[in-house]
Amino acid sequence: MVLMERRCVHCDREMPVDATFCPYCGTQQAPSEPKREEHRPEPILHQVSESLVWDSHIIEAARRLTGRSPLAVDSHEFGPADLRNLAHVSRFLEDHSMAAAASGPDVTPVVLAPRTMLVENYVIEDTLGMGGMGMVYQARDMAMHRRVAVKVLHANLFRKERSRQRFMREAKLMAALYHPNILRIHDLLEQDEWMAIVMQLVQGKSLREYLEAHSGPLPLHVIRDLFDPVLSAMSHAHSEGVVHRDIKPGNILLQEGERGLTPLVADFGLAKVLEGTNYTVSGTLLGTCLYMAPEQFQNHKKVEPKSDVYALGVLLYQMCVGHPPFQQRDLFSLMSAHLEQAPTPPSSLRTELPEDWNQLILDALEKSPEKRVPSCDEFRDRLLAASLS
Repeated sequence: MVLMERRCVHCDREMPVDATFCPYCGTQQAPSEPKREEHRPEPILHQVSESLVWDSHIIEAARRLTGRSPLAVDSHEFGPADLRNLAHVSRFLEDHSMAAAASGPDVTPVVLAPRTMLVENYVIEDTLGMGGMGMVYQARDMAMHRRVAVKVLHANLFRKERSRQRFMREAKLMAALYHPNILRIHDLLEQDEWMAIVMQLVQGKSLREYLEAHSGPLPLHVIRDLFDPVLSAMSHAHSEGVVHRDIKPGNILLQEGERGLTPLVADFGLAKVLEGTNYTVSGTLLGTCLYMAPEQFQNHKKVEPKSDVYALGVLLYQMCVGHPPFQQRDLFSLMSAHLEQAPTPPSSLRTELPEDWNQLILDALEKSPEKRVPSCDEFRDRLLAASLS
């Protein structure tokens, strides 16, 4: 069978065989002869779901997230369940304005030199690092005579006045959370060219850095000592009506002290605050999705405390076996796994893991929120009751 197929040499879109210029991008085409190919099924356009629209957004998501051209997305590549998940991918990216996330960073950091004075109270001393949401500086609080961390948000996040107002409103709610294992927010700063959060300065590393340094499973007593305070913090936040939405090791800081490490949950609610803004740097979105509950992919507006329970289940799985339950390297495959794939029981990867730990993790990772561990209080009670040997 001869297929009269031709694609633009620049944008890779299908075009008439005899076209001299691409009707989409205008690029001139080199003369070519039609090639003979083996028969392959037509692209899927049917019997997937009445609600699924096989449109340019989904095709483009397939190209961006799988690395294949839109014309390669056919019945050999994806089945009905895959296509439903691909639709979730497309909608997820669109809802969060992250369509550019897979193609590269789009941030505008606010760079401040040492000795810069912020609103007459804070003097920048040093740069601590840069994340997906902002530059973090060490500063001196001249009024309170203490050192603090100042997260100066990337300029591209709040170019619109509506976004700025929403951030200030939501950040004030976060600042009202008082718990010994929640990172304290001291102040909120706003000027024409930047916005910033003044926070408790943590002398220590993040849980992500801790896990990287201690590769592999952690001892159960260490896990319980670190995880118990986190569950306590999350229970308090949920009682105040605040859902974190972005639980991951990088958002748990470990304060070093005489009594050891004290976990502090950071960036409460910022995932909600930043919806509709492109705040992703390379790898940030994929890292977040390693811990994201299935319902967050399906409808981010219905996120609830049980979504945090799922993320905590992923984190507990990682601490017990040395890696998260799903480790796919592209966003589409990772989302599909969270939506459809059952996790490998942690006890099959760590044979000495007690059954009550194994079952607790699996209950926290239930796909349906109704079947999941109902609250962080119950999660914590079961963790503390679990055997250490």
